[in-house]
Amino acid sequence: MSSRSGDSKSPSGGSKPGSDGSSLDLYSALDAEARAMREKLSSIDDIMLPAQRAPGKAGRKIALRSNYYRVKINPNEKIFQLDVNIKEDNAILGKESVKKTDEKRAFMIAFLKEKFPTIQNQVAYDGQSSLYFRETMGLMIAENEDAGKTMRFQYAPRGPRKRDFSVTLRRVNYFNSNDINRYLNGDTLELRMDAIQALDIVFRHRASNDVVNVGRSFFPANQPNRKDIGGGREVWFGYHQSLKAIDGKSGGTLALNIDAAAKAFVKEQLGHEIAMEVFRPRGGEREMADHRFWSDSRRKTLEKYISKLNFIPMHLKNRDRNFRCSTLSRNGADRQTFIDDNGRSINIADYYFKQYKIKLRFPSAPMIQVGTGKNIKYFPLELMRVAPRQPHRGQVDENMQSNMIRAIADPAPKKEGIIDQMARRAISELSPMAALYGVQTSAKMEEISGRVLDAPQMAYGNKKTVKAYQGAWDARREKFFDAKSFPKWVVIAYQARMDQRQVNDFANGLCKAASFEGMRANPPDRVLIAQNENDLMRYYEGCKNNGVTFALVILPRRDSHIYSIVKEKAELVFGVVTQCVQSRNVERANAMFYGNLLQKINVKLGGVNTKVVNRIQLFTKPIMIVGLSFSHPAPGSRNPSIVTASFSCDASGTKYFVGKRLQSSRFSLATGIKDLFLEGLKGFYKRANGKKPERIIVYRNGASEGELQAVAKLEVGQMKAAFAALPGNYSPKLTVIVVNKRTHTRMFAQDKADQIGKSGNVPSGTVVDTGVTSKGLCDWYLNSSQGIQGTSRPVHYTLLHDENNLDADNLQMMSFHLCHAYARCTRTVSLPIPCLYAELMGDRVARYLQSRGHWF
Repeated sequence: MSSRSGDSKSPSGGSKPGSDGSSLDLYSALDAEARAMREKLSSIDDIMLPAQRAPGKAGRKIALRSNYYRVKINPNEKIFQLDVNIKEDNAILGKESVKKTDEKRAFMIAFLKEKFPTIQNQVAYDGQSSLYFRETMGLMIAENEDAGKTMRFQYAPRGPRKRDFSVTLRRVNYFNSNDINRYLNGDTLELRMDAIQALDIVFRHRASNDVVNVGRSFFPANQPNRKDIGGGREVWFGYHQSLKAIDGKSGGTLALNIDAAAKAFVKEQLGHEIAMEVFRPRGGEREMADHRFWSDSRRKTLEKYISKLNFIPMHLKNRDRNFRCSTLSRNGADRQTFIDDNGRSINIADYYFKQYKIKLRFPSAPMIQVGTGKNIKYFPLELMRVAPRQPHRGQVDENMQSNMIRAIADPAPKKEGIIDQMARRAISELSPMAALYGVQTSAKMEEISGRVLDAPQMAYGNKKTVKAYQGAWDARREKFFDAKSFPKWVVIAYQARMDQRQVNDFANGLCKAASFEGMRANPPDRVLIAQNENDLMRYYEGCKNNGVTFALVILPRRDSHIYSIVKEKAELVFGVVTQCVQSRNVERANAMFYGNLLQKINVKLGGVNTKVVNRIQLFTKPIMIVGLSFSHPAPGSRNPSIVTASFSCDASGTKYFVGKRLQSSRFSLATGIKDLFLEGLKGFYKRANGKKPERIIVYRNGASEGELQAVAKLEVGQMKAAFAALPGNYSPKLTVIVVNKRTHTRMFAQDKADQIGKSGNVPSGTVVDTGVTSKGLCDWYLNSSQGIQGTSRPVHYTLLHDENNLDADNLQMMSFHLCHAYARCTRTVSLPIPCLYAELMGDRVARYLQSRGHWF
């Protein structure tokens, strides 16, 4: 895969918006673009999405179970929706005591218990602003009554002191189960999604507050099997639950999708204990008590693990109030002073001894800072305990991620048992509530039929082919399909202490391994030591001026900051191809490591390691495969999103180049598809000797079922606009497929003979296009990878637009084939490679921006 992207010269996909390139100008320009697209979207009528194709026939049949549980709803059941408005008297805007979902749930439990005691456990609440109830429950409020019904209520959100609230209930909607049943029976093509959502909320409602609700997942507050993952975090186990309309074996039906869920939560411990877990000082608490321990870099590191958490002050008698950490103080308690009630300056360490008779053990440690401006308060780490039931927000670090993967990696048969046990418990708890709404749920996991597609042949040099088997193939004796040479290259050791002999041995080993792969490689021109960024820049400039093919950069350790600097300077400033390797891998390199490294190097030099021997008729004419991916900033951030695209430029869909663009994070759809596709089409034209693609297949990463219409209307429209902007009435046949890897659908082989390897997963190439697919859509599930560790998660594909008139076998086989020939390994991957290359580009752009002090 090439890292070039046409004529684009910056991560923003061109020159910076705004006269001075400032962030403010960029935000304004991107927000304006998003507003224009949102207005355009509202003016486009709904589009008829492709209907389900006849099931595929390719491959051998396999008996499966999937984690769906059938739901039946009685006819003519009536459900009403009330809008709920909770208002606290005398509350400052933004400072309300009942604001978060779990706070609102606790409030509503108390409210219903007092105001509607006879039906308190019969009303479903969504945790935000909607209540659902049956007609017979007596909560009747006149339809279309704008004012609604307002009730006064006293409630103590924290501690014993009660506060005054007013709760307004207003009827806004009405559903009849017949609307759903008509759709499931095929009597209408229109599905009332609001009715499905209402039933989903009935299923997700919990009358007690003994679970923590995170999105669509539930985690019991009692966690006997929680597992420590470091950094002051632990894994909690629970289950995901959602209601779907599926195309069952005997026709449309509702089904409850229940999956095992795992989530990182913050451990309930004192602040200094988090620091102990993060830094793990050899001298223990004694070392941490030394003022020399607390450098500014350590403070910043700890801040990432502590800021935005709620803490309980353990030195106060009243521990009902939580304090939210905004940041960590720059000074320790022994240096931070304030003016006391007597007008004298006193440091916080002395104050705590004087006021509470507490001698701080870590007086030099940074303190938890609460509030801003004149309302800042400081609390010593050792006196503040993490408030209970706090999910970790954002991404966990690499160490926690690896620990978490190990903690949740259960073989498929064990995972099936865990899910089934959780499902039975959940259905048992839900049955009384569901029965009130005329709903019955089966406790038996759905049995379905799938097929195992044949793996393709992989082509290598000298016209050799290798057959893929169970998601992998052995290419150790094969030469690359198109091997490139690196006669002139250098080694740069960046901040890495390396023995010269070790580096020379590694370089010689790499050259020897390259010859086995069909690559011609001379010993490196030079071995350079770069102590700092200036050295690195000087060496890169030398590479550029002296025709060096590529630079092998040895890094001291796995460090995203160092990696970002190395890559950004090489690729954006000097245009030098680099391959990074950690010093520890240089020291212990073997034949397998050299082989894996050369796969990356060959592709970066423009070569092709292997390609699929394609027998799909679609590839007989000029074709371009496109992968679209999105990288979003943290929730609530105004920073831009990154949209990246990969474009194939060869007949087999193996070689790719990439493009990128920034857009407003306030709009979930891609706004710059037209420009991105124009760039891709021009790039294809240059690389394909003046040919234009006659067919274009787009794999679009990550759109929910509720977003499909919007994607079809707006993004497909932009693709068409790009075609129309080219001369000669250019109109290629376009197919767009939405790809979702974050599905909660699982597949388990019924027959033990079909369970592959130690993990017992379904075979690579297992496809399902009936039984648990969406009612009314053309979709399928594909498990392409081998699934060595844990339980495989199939990828969900939905056909959004199709002018190539592809049948199920062509769609599924093409998608499976595109999960082969990933440049970095000799295994199938879980996603089609254009999606992976687009994702990689998104990660790289984020690193570029980060190394320049921007975003992410």
